[in-house]
Amino acid sequence: MIEKSLKKISTLEKDKNCYNPAMCGIAGIISSGQSLRHTQLTGMLDQLAHRGPDADGVWENESLSLGHRRLSIIDLSEQANQPMRDSKGNTLVFNGMIYNYKELRDELVKNGLSFQTQSDTEVLLNGYAYWGKEVLNKIEGFFAFALYDLKNNRLICARDPFGKKPFYYTQLNGQFRFASEIQSLVKGFDKKPSLNDQDLAHYLWKGFYSYTRTVYDGVYSLEPGAVLEFDLNKQQLKVETFKKNCFELGSGSDNSVFDTCDQKLSSAIDKRLQSDVPIGVLLSGGVDSSLVSLYSAAKTEIESFNISFQDQAFDESPYADQVAQKIEANHTKINVTLEGLPDLLPHLVEVYGEPFGDSSTIPTLKLFESIPSHIKVALTGDGGDEVFAGYEDVQFFNFQKCFSLIKGMGNLWGNSLPLSLSRNSVRLVRWLAYTMLLSRTNGSLMYEVLSSNGWTQHWRKQLLRPEVWARTNGAQVEEEARIKFLKSGRTDLERYLNSQLERLSQAYLMKVDRASMRYGIETRSPLLDANLFKWARGLSGNQLIDSGKPKMILKDLLNKKMKNSFADRPKQGFTPPLVHWLAEKKNKEWVKANLLDPNQFVYSLFEPAKLKEIIETKNHTDRIWTLLFLNEWHKKFN
Repeated sequence: MIEKSLKKISTLEKDKNCYNPAMCGIAGIISSGQSLRHTQLTGMLDQLAHRGPDADGVWENESLSLGHRRLSIIDLSEQANQPMRDSKGNTLVFNGMIYNYKELRDELVKNGLSFQTQSDTEVLLNGYAYWGKEVLNKIEGFFAFALYDLKNNRLICARDPFGKKPFYYTQLNGQFRFASEIQSLVKGFDKKPSLNDQDLAHYLWKGFYSYTRTVYDGVYSLEPGAVLEFDLNKQQLKVETFKKNCFELGSGSDNSVFDTCDQKLSSAIDKRLQSDVPIGVLLSGGVDSSLVSLYSAAKTEIESFNISFQDQAFDESPYADQVAQKIEANHTKINVTLEGLPDLLPHLVEVYGEPFGDSSTIPTLKLFESIPSHIKVALTGDGGDEVFAGYEDVQFFNFQKCFSLIKGMGNLWGNSLPLSLSRNSVRLVRWLAYTMLLSRTNGSLMYEVLSSNGWTQHWRKQLLRPEVWARTNGAQVEEEARIKFLKSGRTDLERYLNSQLERLSQAYLMKVDRASMRYGIETRSPLLDANLFKWARGLSGNQLIDSGKPKMILKDLLNKKMKNSFADRPKQGFTPPLVHWLAEKKNKEWVKANLLDPNQFVYSLFEPAKLKEIIETKNHTDRIWTLLFLNEWHKKFN
């Protein structure tokens, strides 16, 4: 009976409430008072203009307003603009890309639904009408969307399982709001939400906020793979998980991992080359981006873009040059230096809109700023390290099985001794600490030690003012992290790999999203393909880390394509020479003037004399950058 009625649905009905209809920045408000709500939503959308420069649109009724800023990638016609509405009154604002939209479209047509565009947005709208929330388990891609279900008077919001697209929401000031960026969300409030002191420690430690938390109290980030439902009749909100990406390592039954990976990666590239506008590739010279470039160039002509640093210890551009020459790409190299820190940092803060302690935002933003305007889509190597165990730290958890005979003995030393030894400057002493940690019952403390570049409890307790240490709950963030680590998998290797997926979403994908959308560029990540991850998550530890070497599957594929040992080199990462930049006299003086100013936010958090010592010491670069960003953010937004 339901199927029979749904076959009658036609799409894209235009009505008087859907005006200037328009992908890439979304916002919405549920509240009484349509006139005020419209004014507030207009301000929220203006804050998102960079995310969607091609079109904008608003749809409203007596209690709900939905808005959209569009970056046109698939189906450039006005009919594909949003908000998009069907004949039953369901209305959608959508940010992202559905890679299997053509297959789903064909299936829906066979079941009697009609289409007026070639857009993936209409496929999602019709898919919900036919399958309901089950459509979330059918779509493949990256997305954040809000869909108003008229019949049930409810708003359905969802975010993709990797969290590639952002979605913030709040229930403050008598309203439910959502938006693609946090400053858009709070735009138009009479008073901004208070700062989230309890989670400040997480930011200081790791440089970002955890899955659902943000810098503001009462403002949340929808967890990757979650669906939020707001019942407008009951004024009730609930959030549940529809899909959680996680590793469940297998026994290694696939005996042809390289061939399988080759086929699945090739298929993932095919999906991401779908576009009605030109496509580029971000080519750092590392393993992941080099592979993506090689596969892409075998299918179509590409333009590649690379960041270079004058400091050769941080520069991978010679490797990018080799790949670009091999694939005969139109290759652009962008040199990045730190000039004008007092001007650069406020610009970064404006782009990110919330505290974000990763200094690779500098080259990332410069990269997207330099990509020519005709390139609207760029493929990246993001996710290769997370999906294929590419970080060097993974070796500790793979090596842990060698300590099985003395497992548990490390517990005898307690926590303080190995933590203290792990900070020692003598490498032999640090390895003694690692031995103690690897022989413990579980690897939660080992994982904590490996996350020691930021303001760990050791440094926070020494330098924070006593009242701030108490207000931020002392060492609770580390205790919560250990518990979370233990719940995240069956073995320590699984737990480590799953913990990296959180950092991927909250740090790396967020970094790229804000920088790319600032300049109206959509990024696509073939190594985060759903089918590729579904296969990789079930491989064995020995297949992912062959002979103790991380990411060997991708490295072997790359060596084969380059016909040499191109991938056999230490991992560099996309890290700028910040340690040298901040050591320059003019920059160091500027840092001190900012962080040691009694009128500044960071000064109110830290003991000034101790903070001055840290600033004078070279090996605290990451910690200093975290504070600079936090301080500048507070100046601009609070």
